Amino acid sequence: MKKKETICTISSTRLSFLYAVAFLLIIACISIQNEAYTASQPNILIITLDTTRADHLPCYKYPHPTMPFVCSLAQTQGTLYEKAFTTAPITFPAHVSLFTGLEPQKHLMLDNGLFKMGTEQETLAKILKKTGYSTYAYISAAILDRIYGLDAGFDLYDDNIRMGKREYFNFKERAASQVVDSVLRNLDSWKKPYFAWIHFYDPHDPYLPPPPYDKQFKNPYDGEIAFVDAQIKRLFEVLKSKNKWQQNSDWAFILGDHGEDLGDFNEIRHGILITPATIEIPLIVLSPGASGKRIRNVVSITDVAPTILNLLNLWDEKTKSKMNGTPLTSASQKRSPIMITTMMPFFSFRWSPLIGELDYPHLFIKGSKNELFNIETDPKMKTKLNDKDKQAFTFLNNSLEKIKKQLITKMNPSVQNNEKREQLIALGYTGTVSKNMPKDPFIMPDARDKVYIYKEFLESKHFVTEGKWNDALTKFSSLAKADPSNTLILNNLATIYENMGDIKKSEDILLKVKDLIPDMDYPYLDLGEFYVRQNKLDEAEKYFKIGLQKNKRYVDIFNALFQMAINQQNMDKAYELLKQAQNNGVKDIELSIFYAIVSRNKGMWQDAFNALKDAELLDPTDERIAIEKVNVTCKPATTIKDKCIPTLQTLNSEVKKAAEIWAAAAEWYSSKKQFPQSLYCWLEASRRPASHPLLPRIIPQNIQQLQAQGITPEAPDWAR
Repeated sequence: MKKKETICTISSTRLSFLYAVAFLLIIACISIQNEAYTASQPNILIITLDTTRADHLPCYKYPHPTMPFVCSLAQTQGTLYEKAFTTAPITFPAHVSLFTGLEPQKHLMLDNGLFKMGTEQETLAKILKKTGYSTYAYISAAILDRIYGLDAGFDLYDDNIRMGKREYFNFKERAASQVVDSVLRNLDSWKKPYFAWIHFYDPHDPYLPPPPYDKQFKNPYDGEIAFVDAQIKRLFEVLKSKNKWQQNSDWAFILGDHGEDLGDFNEIRHGILITPATIEIPLIVLSPGASGKRIRNVVSITDVAPTILNLLNLWDEKTKSKMNGTPLTSASQKRSPIMITTMMPFFSFRWSPLIGELDYPHLFIKGSKNELFNIETDPKMKTKLNDKDKQAFTFLNNSLEKIKKQLITKMNPSVQNNEKREQLIALGYTGTVSKNMPKDPFIMPDARDKVYIYKEFLESKHFVTEGKWNDALTKFSSLAKADPSNTLILNNLATIYENMGDIKKSEDILLKVKDLIPDMDYPYLDLGEFYVRQNKLDEAEKYFKIGLQKNKRYVDIFNALFQMAINQQNMDKAYELLKQAQNNGVKDIELSIFYAIVSRNKGMWQDAFNALKDAELLDPTDERIAIEKVNVTCKPATTIKDKCIPTLQTLNSEVKKAAEIWAAAAEWYSSKKQFPQSLYCWLEASRRPASHPLLPRIIPQNIQQLQAQGITPEAPDWAR
């Protein structure tokens, strides 16, 4: 009672002090609560290294410094998993396993370019989005285009794949530097907590690392890996400088999607066989408090999603029942066997698919024949254990037999009209589907017996690219006899016969390819282009139109039809084709620029400007876009000329070398009666090469006319 009296007689000064203390305590409590909230939702980064073998990283005992930065992260703030495996030796199925925690026999996305994830499929991005994460993805190859469904759950899915510099990259992909550039362009808009996925494709063939990495290693494949490492270092440096990455709270998962054969098992690349070279992957986890720990237990790519969900207290019984993987934190336990699947032999070559079961160290592989290996004592898979370990053979065979029967009933592709087919073919993936396929693909020739054909094909391609037609004919005729329904070989044989002057044989082979795979789009492109070269334009147009029925977004067909219309001087038809491509959602820089030019010539200035904005999204560095934007915004007749000066202000020094730029600017200043600036621009145009045939005559005429009026040149602000 006395104590209460004392409290009641506290002076007003002390009472104010106590209120102040209480207020500070409340603020402190709020701060602690907010800090706890942040810690419970760390930023999460996943970096996937396409086609990267674990044993080509120095932290996996490789003798060359291919990934010094990533390995230093593993040593100072990470955990390295020495025995990590993928579920598919091919990009799209492996990434689906990564983000769903499911093996291919469960998620059924069985090959590149032929399957699309259903909207009902739960993914890591979808789950994290529901829990308050901002989600971002940056993709570097057409194989992971949003059409295949992995974009679901991402606030931003940056798959603007464009041509890299031609001396380094000669097909549809983004270099690691371009991917990081894209990340850095909008990094400031990332909201915390974030989940970001960044995909690097460079180690995929062809191996063409940029300088100095092209000279740094004997094997150019290693140079590609080193180039990616340098870009990851650049990425982390900026993340840290902008407070987007904190070692004491955030998590990162750096892993491969699959490996690369490199000739170890006569496959050269990947996707056909199931071997240690293509299924072992690097896996490094950066986490608070980790420092150079190495885990020898077997883990799977499917364990990453459960690990993240477990970290966020979302790994409940319901979630567990939907995934094959388990959190990496429980990796000390012996895991259940890992299922591995590749359907590429079937869809690309009409060979038997392969399914595998890894009950480490045993690897059992089922195709049209069954084989058992111990990949720990026999990593080169020289000795079959079919008879030596009958118990393991019988157990694994029975297990895979059930999965095989399930796959046979569910392996129908879900992307029949593949809108990225032309890009996948450029990447070396030739997946095809035909109504004539057998009900049981496992009775077809075993991929392990036929892989030498693929190896010889890769080794013989240079005869075709170098135009050594006699050598090419000898080689590809032999391959066609060994594998008569291989459309990849047949297409090359058709090219060879055409270049040797045997047009009838070439035509017959192309028609045979079309009959072998009538549901696919690219045989109709090949036939159309063939008939264009033979000047049979009606036949060409017929097959091009069939191809567009199969694939309404086939860029190469639209380009071919557009070129035919231009050659026939039918501008209305050319414009309608470009409009159709735009309406079909075709994203192609050439078509967008063509559409802008044709629209400008028709006086449809806003349509032209919008097309150029589409082109700029595909490649903001393309100088043709800037030149055409000046034409669109600075021509006196345009209705959007208020954009002229802003457009000119953005020009770089390279673009300013074009006479067309200065001529367009000169015309605009004349229309505004700003003749000193106009004369300055005409004089600049006269000093530069002009590609437009009329400019060499127009430029001096305008200079003489303005000088005759006593005008003196004055440089505009943007030109100084």
